[in-house]
Amino acid sequence: MLPPQPEHTNIPFSAEPDTFDQHLIQLGVLPVSPHRLMDALAQDGLNIKSLSVPSHLSESIPQEYIYVVSKLRFEAYRAIWIMRYCDFWYRKRFEFLCPAQANIYIQHKRSVQLLLGWDDFNTPIRASPSPADPKLPQDLIFLRTDRCTYATYFQFHHTTVWNTRLGVYYARYYRYLVVAKHILERDPLPSGVSEKLDTWWQGEFLAEMKKWLDASQKVLFAPSYDAAVNELATVITGKIEDGIQMEQTFKHA
Repeated sequence: MLPPQPEHTNIPFSAEPDTFDQHLIQLGVLPVSPHRLMDALAQDGLNIKSLSVPSHLSESIPQEYIYVVSKLRFEAYRAIWIMRYCDFWYRKRFEFLCPAQANIYIQHKRSVQLLLGWDDFNTPIRASPSPADPKLPQDLIFLRTDRCTYATYFQFHHTTVWNTRLGVYYARYYRYLVVAKHILERDPLPSGVSEKLDTWWQGEFLAEMKKWLDASQKVLFAPSYDAAVNELATVITGKIEDGIQMEQTFKHA
């Protein structure tokens, strides 16, 4: 169980599976229309033409099977959103290095965004900052460190990533695979139809699903407190006037 969360951290849910769905509902990610679901899968690099039962087969197979295929697509959509959130919270790691007081957090967050050239959504303002960019004066930067605040964030993110890598959040996907197999075992198809369906299932559908399953194993864990401090300290050295002095102060605060 996660410890109580400092108010300023705005971690909106625990890493437990049931609360994740509740949060996605609050964000409007769930429920989702079929069109928006397919758009999201396409944006993540899946070939959506391969994710639906071919039309020339759809009249020859149980409608229950087609329904299960739609549930598999939904679980893929949901899993992709969870991975996006793992990445989103990974990019927030430097924000959680500071104490919990709201006024300190606001100044610290703005300083991190200045140093990294990020906007309020933690994405780069420019695709590739130039090494020739002028360095920031020290008086624009206000950074503080606090192990306890980072520990709360670290535990949340670490648990979320572990659940993602181990398939906890999309266990239903695997259950639906079993259900799909059971339907065809219960109601065998004519041999010609069965072979064509298996060709699509193995060669297209599962091949596309493998893309996000593989991606789930590459979701990054947040670094340790010391590693995050050192990472931000390196940025300080390169981006701030007389950065070496400020880097040492920051690392040993």
